[in-house]
Amino acid sequence: MTHKYLLIIAIFFGVGLLPKQACAFDDDESSGYEESADDTLYQDEEEEAVYETEEEESYPILHAIVMYPPNRLFDLLDVVRLRARVGPGIAAGVRVTTYAEAYLGSYMSIYAGLPGPRGRQLPKSPIGLEVNNAAALGPFGVSADFGMGPDYGESEIGVSLHAVLVGVDAGFDPVEILDFFTGIFFIDIADDDF
Repeated sequence: MTHKYLLIIAIFFGVGLLPKQACAFDDDESSGYEESADDTLYQDEEEEAVYETEEEESYPILHAIVMYPPNRLFDLLDVVRLRARVGPGIAAGVRVTTYAEAYLGSYMSIYAGLPGPRGRQLPKSPIGLEVNNAAALGPFGVSADFGMGPDYGESEIGVSLHAVLVGVDAGFDPVEILDFFTGIFFIDIADDDF
């Protein structure tokens, strides 16, 4: 998630958006820079990597145009988590990012609804099995969810409640809101577009 914040900062301040060649020194005597064998090796490796990337992405503009509608739809669905759960357990929690959360409880349930931020290119299922056995306070927590936990986004804000046989999980992610609006202009700050 930290890379999302750094990318947002880079977009607003223009940091790191220039190609390496635009920042390189000229090889004249006034710069005081002399090229070494290591520099040549690094430069050759970099040029080869760029060449391989260009071959792999032979139609990036066409791909971006064709995938624009599903990418915007999934970016919009990433903004909100709203799921109902059915299954045994007792749990309650509130979160304002993963660094400020309070949670205690255990449940095993079947869920249905909007799954929240993907954090990857593949979409999450709107129905499924979820197990959460956890305790958290602030940035510290322990969990035994066997890889079947709710998978909250790092910047997600929300609440969770499970009472005996039913539960609800609701939240939204401000970074995903920004990702949706920047995605309109083909900028994918969450790195989750197809």
